[in-house]
Amino acid sequence: MPKAVILDTSAIMYRTHFALMGMRNSKGKATGATYGFINTLNLIIKEFSPDYLVACLDVKRSELKRTSELTEYKAHREDMPEELVYQIPKIMEVLDAYNIPKYKVDGYEADDVIATLAKKFSDDNNEVFIVTGDKDLMQLIKDNINIALLGKGDGKSQFKYIQTEQDVVEYLGVRPDQVIDLFGLMGDKSDGIPGIQGIGPKTGVELISKYGNLETLYENIEEIKGKRKEKLENEKENAFLSRELATVHMDLDVEYNKEKLKYEEKNMDKLIPLYKEMEFKRFLEDAERAKKIANPLQGTLFQTAVQEKIPAVKEEKKETPFQYEIIETLEKAEEITKIIGDEVTVFDNELGFGISNKEKNYYIPAAIISDKADFLKKFKDKNVNAYNIKELFKSGLEYKDYFDIMLVWYVLGTEAAQDLESIIFSEFQVLLEKYEVEFKKQNMDEVSPERKAEFLTKRSYYMTRLKEILGHRLEAEGLNNVYENIEKKLVPVLADMEKKGILIDPDYFGKYGNELKNNLAEIEKNIYGLAGEEFNINSPKQLSEILFEKMMLDPVKKTKTGYSTDVEVLEVLAAQGVEVAEKILEYRGYTKLLTTYVEPLPKLADSENRIHTTFHQNGTATGRLSSSNPNIQNIPVKTDEGIKIRRGFVSEEGWSFISFDYSQIELRVLAELSEDETLILAYQKDKDLHDLTARKLFFKTDEEPVSREERSIAKVINFSILYGKTPFGLSKELKIPMGDAKLYINKYFEEYPRVRTFLNSVLQEAKLNGFVETLYGTRRYITGINSSNKNIEAQADRMAVNTVVQGTAANIIKIVMVKLYEEFKDKEDINMLLQVHDELIFEVKNESVDKYLKEIDNIMENTIKLKNVRLAANGNVGKNWGELK
Repeated sequence: MPKAVILDTSAIMYRTHFALMGMRNSKGKATGATYGFINTLNLIIKEFSPDYLVACLDVKRSELKRTSELTEYKAHREDMPEELVYQIPKIMEVLDAYNIPKYKVDGYEADDVIATLAKKFSDDNNEVFIVTGDKDLMQLIKDNINIALLGKGDGKSQFKYIQTEQDVVEYLGVRPDQVIDLFGLMGDKSDGIPGIQGIGPKTGVELISKYGNLETLYENIEEIKGKRKEKLENEKENAFLSRELATVHMDLDVEYNKEKLKYEEKNMDKLIPLYKEMEFKRFLEDAERAKKIANPLQGTLFQTAVQEKIPAVKEEKKETPFQYEIIETLEKAEEITKIIGDEVTVFDNELGFGISNKEKNYYIPAAIISDKADFLKKFKDKNVNAYNIKELFKSGLEYKDYFDIMLVWYVLGTEAAQDLESIIFSEFQVLLEKYEVEFKKQNMDEVSPERKAEFLTKRSYYMTRLKEILGHRLEAEGLNNVYENIEKKLVPVLADMEKKGILIDPDYFGKYGNELKNNLAEIEKNIYGLAGEEFNINSPKQLSEILFEKMMLDPVKKTKTGYSTDVEVLEVLAAQGVEVAEKILEYRGYTKLLTTYVEPLPKLADSENRIHTTFHQNGTATGRLSSSNPNIQNIPVKTDEGIKIRRGFVSEEGWSFISFDYSQIELRVLAELSEDETLILAYQKDKDLHDLTARKLFFKTDEEPVSREERSIAKVINFSILYGKTPFGLSKELKIPMGDAKLYINKYFEEYPRVRTFLNSVLQEAKLNGFVETLYGTRRYITGINSSNKNIEAQADRMAVNTVVQGTAANIIKIVMVKLYEEFKDKEDINMLLQVHDELIFEVKNESVDKYLKEIDNIMENTIKLKNVRLAANGNVGKNWGELK
């Protein structure tokens, strides 16, 4: 019997988008959905060898006839991700190049088109396979109509086949003819089909299995008792409407000409330019080879292979098995380090080392390395290539020179996925599973040396190839300076800071934790008293019932599951004078302090009570450092409670902390980049910029005083310009009418006209190139900068401006950190410990404090010389971090 395959195109596109979301080409454009779609097509063609192949497409929600039956139908669905929207034309090009007919019917969903075509193919004596992820299409199962659920296979196949009535019963719990009745009861939240509130899959299956359909259920409603009966009776209309919405149409007017629907072969002349544009290297190689030998090319999901539909000359392609050598003794491992050459790639984890050069790959098991630091010293005369080489530095690596693939990848495109497996997949289309996936829940003692060897050496092998590719790309894109002189030089600085760590006082945290617990107990009593009963304050559902059902407060915001109780809602209620909302906000604040910082921090300390945070150079798109275990960047800065947490970070006996930060560095950068004369003059004359802006906004003379409130408003506006805030955003922050916010912004640009010119030029460059660059050349690709969706475009505009200013400030701090490290690394009376935003913290011997206050101030103010403004640094001294600001 001939096979007809029908593609649920939207389902495939969404699946491949989320599976390969981080994949981009060298221009920063998202390519994952398109790549995955092609892989999936190849898989489908290989799996089914279809005689007929068609793709069914959705129309816009606003055009659906079902929305006239229920306005909420699909209304809650989030907008399609912008990165997928961008790729849809490419995916349509792929379908055209594969010669796959596309079907779309005005007013109807892809499901209806699928159902109609499935019936036509079936009536015409074809075996029909619908490739989808949609459960409601199981209502179509009968005779020779089958469902192939993509990605649900058992390992032998990518598909789970639903082919019989019993298959549907096992998967959904009901027969195919009962699927729509089941959806009538339980609804489908993702599609906005209401169903009956409180009846989920389990209850729905129970009722439909017993009564068969909705009609029989309601004829016997008296048999049902209690709340369930009440819900069914109250929402009977919803049940029948939901069933109608879930029922697919099988009688649409579509052209059905079997000759036009035959699957034959791809059009390589169309595919090759597309593969080049999207930078799909493997597909391109296969397509060019296939074109050369005039043979159709098929493939598997993540590997391509030649398959003939019609007998043709077949090219023999011999696969060479991946080669590696397992090293069994430490002596042999040390010998390998001598003979491997000057250029070596090192990849390590708890399994041991994968070591490669351009010719050979070696696996050195962890068990034979008695002293890791001593072994790493064997590389001191070599150029070492690694991923996140900072971890090797901390373990004792010595080197002649180094190349960090993680950092180079980051420099080439700060928005791309950063993990090694994603980088390898992006460049070579080779899928390597992450460690936690590859060895999930396995006893590593039982894993063979060969599997361990292959895991490590495949990575070191591909890293060797990556070094050459990415090194050339750095040069070609003019980004070598950013890598060599900023990011690369910072690696040993951060490694030393992480190794040194910072001392905490565990007793202080213990006492502060008890204080917070007492405060929480007191607030808890107050909340219960105001609510009139005890409940789980941490349960959004119970809190919602208390606030909006028992206390009858006006709901602020609704979600799919009920009334929202998020921070924004509670702040609105608190502003209205609702005391219980104020107390809940206070309760949440104390709970977060306790569970995020006060209790975990002592557990992260080493035996000497020092905490060793990990700094990430590739953790933010703007170039700022981030940190983890613990995330010190997120400790509150300006609150009393944040200061209390900082007091638990203390200096060693006989030592003190020195902290330095830059005064208004981002605003100084804005003055430098915009060359606005008023801003430049303000900084050249050491004026208070917030005071100056307040005078301009509120028409004050030099003699008139500026109030604290006026200065505060001016400060918010100065920084709002950097972050691209709209009048709406500013009005929300300042709690003022939007008209006033708009006037403030317009007045700001009147007084600082070159700032507007600068911002416009940043946006023009971003729209032209697809990326922005800082003063020092750090690049960020801006997704959505040319979007037709105004909200997405506005967000992209804000990212572009913020990246240029904040990214330049981040560059400056990194350059200065390198200079400070070079000056002090051999000194025994000073250590640089932390970098938090633009603040640097040093631990200094008491007798050296005055000396280093001057030296650090000099380095921070004079390492970087901007053309128009000078950088100003502020220093503080204290015995704990809380005393420094």
